[in-house]
Amino acid sequence: NTVKDLLVPSQIPKVSGFTNQWQNIGQTSNRGIELALVGHIVTKQDWSLDANFNIGRNKGKVDKLASGETVWEIESNAVSTDILDAADYRMIVGKQKGLIIGYVNDGFYTIDDFDGYDAASRAWILKDGVVNSKRILELNRNPWPGMAKFKKTTPVDENDPDTYNITADDRVIIGNTTPKFSGGFGINATYKNFDLYVFCNYMYGFDVYNANNMRMTTFQRNSWNNLSTDFNSDRRYRWVDDMGNNLIGEPEALAALNTHAKTFNPASIGRPTTMTYVVEDGSFLRLKYGNAGVYAAGTFDP
Repeated sequence: NTVKDLLVPSQIPKVSGFTNQWQNIGQTSNRGIELALVGHIVTKQDWSLDANFNIGRNKGKVDKLASGETVWEIESNAVSTDILDAADYRMIVGKQKGLIIGYVNDGFYTIDDFDGYDAASRAWILKDGVVNSKRILELNRNPWPGMAKFKKTTPVDENDPDTYNITADDRVIIGNTTPKFSGGFGINATYKNFDLYVFCNYMYGFDVYNANNMRMTTFQRNSWNNLSTDFNSDRRYRWVDDMGNNLIGEPEALAALNTHAKTFNPASIGRPTTMTYVVEDGSFLRLKYGNAGVYAAGTFDP
């Protein structure tokens, strides 16, 4: 299937007074194969058994965008626009639709990532060669232990410390919402006056952009926010003691307090951010329909 002349915004000379114009020049296509099997396994006077199975693989592709454009970045409005790039989907000519873009999580900063703490400026000093994720973190300031860490996906120059800073260019494709294949299967069985029908469907090999999880793992300065259980006090990196009264700043004490920390402190991500942490495997097997009952004298009572 090919859909032509899709209405898309195309860039036009600014002398016209506008930056783009809607034109019928976009194109997408879809190719795939579907297979269905039906089997009459048992057919006898008192009982019977039938089964069915189907599977399909479809791949949608972007053939054309606006004139001269090969990549689009699209906003779902789930991401903050304060200091982050709001686009969380990317359309590329020649590639599948539904590609999620974002930053790649790399655990959290530990004491070993720093040369020390400057009490005068109240700042932790990152070691040379350690990626600086401040662009994504709360208040866009230098990170400290326990804050979320992200991978640098673009080249760095050892002689230029600024190249170790995370930028918008470090966003990569972190998910694909198109399943590799999908389908269903079912059985229909009868035994004397008893009838049973069950049908299940499935999808495999696709990702889910869990925006709800994003909100529950992000500190947004709103007292009504709930956090995911992944950030319970026995899992997240902490900066206060067990009683919640005293802020721990001494490096050795902070390291001892977080010996068993498994994840970053959500307070370090101040705004909703598209990252691998919120992209999940969406594969599923689901009971879609099931029915059983008895019948007599031409009637059926489920």
